Parts: sequence; structure tokens; C-alpha cells
Amino acid sequence: MGVCDATPSFGDLGVAGAKLLAPGDPARSVLSLRARMLGPGQMPPLARDRVDQSGTATLDAWIRSFVSCAGPDSDGDGRLDDSDNCPAASNAGQADFDADGIGDACETVCHDGVDNDGDGKSDYPLDPGCASAASLSENPRCDNGVDDDGDGRVDAPVDIGCGGATATREDPACADGVDNDGDGHIDFDGGRWLAGTALTAPDASCGSRPFTASENAGSGCGLGFELVPALALLSALRRRRRRG
Repeated sequence: MGVCDATPSFGDLGVAGAKLLAPGDPARSVLSLRARMLGPGQMPPLARDRVDQSGTATLDAWIRSFVSCAGPDSDGDGRLDDSDNCPAASNAGQADFDADGIGDACETVCHDGVDNDGDGKSDYPLDPGCASAASLSENPRCDNGVDDDGDGRVDAPVDIGCGGATATREDPACADGVDNDGDGHIDFDGGRWLAGTALTAPDASCGSRPFTASENAGSGCGLGFELVPALALLSALRRRRRRG
């Protein structure tokens, strides 16, 4: 882009030795200085009246990662990012046991180029069993093709006990048919989802939420969001009566 070590064309903002991007030095980099300004000279020039602290911090971290105009070295291991097989973690030796181009320091089963769970898909995001590139497993119990909890349903979204393809289990305590908290009630619907008819009264602590992770005695729902539509309707009826 021609900004590294380049002299600003429209002034140095009063900073001696300012550059558009001074490698490793946000305090002399006009890219950072203008992003932190308010008023004339700010960047972007329109549509903001405050400094984006998170954004400028990210920008400054990027500027600090430049050891020279040759490029950034995000992990500080002496290897520039464009030639580092693991720029997210320091690995000056560039060890890569399986020679797949991904440094050993960065490899997880969801980022190693291998179809670890044998489902025909490899790594994040192609394998739905990988919640992220840093996940530790390609086959959580809600995406492994097995009826782990023996309820006749397999995986998300078919098994109601699975909150999603990346959930870690098929039987959260609000959909397992067990009175986990010993209050005489089970599950969000009294076990209807399991038996077709309710086995007992529903557990108020599950609040009609099959994916809730636990039954906690005494933690009822209270006046929750589910009543908001009804309250809004009552308010509208009152206003209509007053106008009448």
C-alpha cells in the first residue's frame, strides 16, 4: 500500500518523525493517530463522534507486530507472518511433524488437515463437528451419528437433548427423563418428549427449555420474557379504552 515508513502527505499532526505507518510504533503512526482523533483530521472523517477503543487497540497491536516494512511477526518468533507456518503461536523452529504446512504449535484435530472422525469432512468449518478452528474434537456427541443417550433419537436437531451440532452431549438434565434435583418433577415438559405422554409434572426450573443444562430446585422462571407479548397486548387495550 506504500504506507510503511512513508512520510504523511497532509502533515505530521505535530508528531516529530511521524510516518503513515512506523513499524512497531503506533505513537508515530498517522494510521493510529487519526483513528484516535475527534474533529478535523479524524479518520474515518464522518459518522462517528467517539473513539472506537477496541478497534484502535487492535490497530495498534497490528502496527506493533511489524518488525520492519518487510511485514508483521504477530507471535514475535522471528518469522514474518507470511512465511510462518503458525503465526498465532511462537515457533521459531517451524516444527511440522506431518509436513502438512501447519506448524505443530497450531495443530488441533479441527485444524490439522486430517479427517479425524472419518465422516468425510475435515476441519473447521467444513466438518460440522468442529465448533471452531481451535476445537479439540471433530465428533462431539451431538454430531457423531450415535444415539448416545438411548432415547431413539440421534444428534442435532433430531435429538431434542442436543442444543446444536457442536453441543457436547445428548442428555442435558432438562431432557433426560430424570428428576435430577429431587423435587418430584422431571424435565421441561414432564417427560412428554420421551414417553409421548407426561410421566409427571414438568419441572419449573427447566422453564420449557429442553436445552437447559440443569434442574436447579427453587430457580423458577419468574416474570420472564415469555410474558412480554401479553403485557404489550394489555397495554395496547388500555390505551384504546382511554381513547374511547
